[in-house]
Amino acid sequence: MGRALSALVLSALLTTLACGSGETQWTSVAPGDGSFRAELPGKPKHVSNSLETPAGPAPIEMWMVEDGERAFMVGFTEYPERVRAVVEDSELLDTARDGAVARSRGKLLIDEPKQVGGASGRRIEFDAEGGQVRVRGDLFVSGRRLYQAFATVSPTEVDSTDVVRFLESFRILPRVAQEGELVLEGAGAVPRAEGPDPEAGGR
Repeated sequence: MGRALSALVLSALLTTLACGSGETQWTSVAPGDGSFRAELPGKPKHVSNSLETPAGPAPIEMWMVEDGERAFMVGFTEYPERVRAVVEDSELLDTARDGAVARSRGKLLIDEPKQVGGASGRRIEFDAEGGQVRVRGDLFVSGRRLYQAFATVSPTEVDSTDVVRFLESFRILPRVAQEGELVLEGAGAVPRAEGPDPEAGGR
């Protein structure tokens, strides 16, 4: 599970496209359930995918901006309840961190605790592609979700205002119930039971 997750993360982080340059237009993004908000430097592309786990598929939702030799990515993976029941927050964060660094054949430079909206997380930074690329990002666990926000830039740009603004803009917010689901505090979404509609609240 860790290898598949890190493969997806790194493929998104290390992919760059040749794009036209111009004045940066920042875009605020949020999923349909309003569970997080972030600002990206440009017009993001929304990508949906799925990670297969022994307990079933884990949906992946990512928003990405690729601009020349820079890439910014934010989104989440939502794991099945059976996975989260046996995998602690710290283990999930460790797996995401270690897999990303290993698959980039890079060197971990920063690993420090960070919190946002009451969710535990990590700020990590590592080099990639023989030191020609620097990846800085945050990982957070909230309920069934692993949230990710990563910037991939040249080593000289890692402290740039764009990277700082992007990472500091990320916020985890209370989820809004969608049709056919009930939002539970710290548990993500589960199918709505038959009968009277229960109260929806929390994240």
